[in-house]
Amino acid sequence: MKSRLVRGLAAAALAATIGVAGTAQPAHAESKQPPRPDAVAQVVVFDWVSAAIAVAATLLNNGNSDGAVRQILAAIEATRVDIINHIDAIASAEVQACVEANTIEFANIEFFPPPVLTLWAQSATSCATLATAYVNAVQSPQAVDNLGFLIGPIYAIVLAARAKAGLVNGVNLLLEDEFRAYLAVSIKLGPAPGQCVPFRIEGQIEYYTCRMYNGDTGRDANPQIAWNIAARNTSSPIADAAMPRLYAALHPGG
Repeated sequence: MKSRLVRGLAAAALAATIGVAGTAQPAHAESKQPPRPDAVAQVVVFDWVSAAIAVAATLLNNGNSDGAVRQILAAIEATRVDIINHIDAIASAEVQACVEANTIEFANIEFFPPPVLTLWAQSATSCATLATAYVNAVQSPQAVDNLGFLIGPIYAIVLAARAKAGLVNGVNLLLEDEFRAYLAVSIKLGPAPGQCVPFRIEGQIEYYTCRMYNGDTGRDANPQIAWNIAARNTSSPIADAAMPRLYAALHPGG
């Protein structure tokens, strides 16, 4: 099983291009004010999922992950302000605190002595699983969407931390957790009854108009395309793109 996972991660890492483009609360909890659209754009310029898969592959193959970790460090630094904006909008104080602390401390990953690095990697792991539990519990679309933009950075940081600490066991479980977090985002930001309305002429459907929770709309004869247009400024497309890659890494050969 481990050898299949290693092959899947290696293949996924080889196919991925890693680089910087450009530079739990109760289920009824509501999110704070969402970040600005320009902040959303900055957070997604780095391919966090490919970075996580690449680090996992080198870790399981006993390879050197320093290059991938440095790229994640550069990406965190380039998008730090925008990541913090999303963190500030998390409704759960516990999740907010641990994600922000890990984002700040990640800059020091090269300087931690081994005992401190191990403890910090384990703490970051607990924070990531807490964030996944939160996104599965919360019901507010705004809260789900906000955390959806942070899942990638959260798990890239955790896998980088575990790689530096040499913590091999549990890598596949972390990728499965990341998959489940994105799955929750995809489902909870998916179209609900009444969000896509058909427009008819003489009884024939001409097109659908879909409206996302944030007010964005999409119109197309194909309801799925109309929904994709409406969801363009949310983390839903990120989740939908991430899941097949994570699944392929976890289940090589289908």
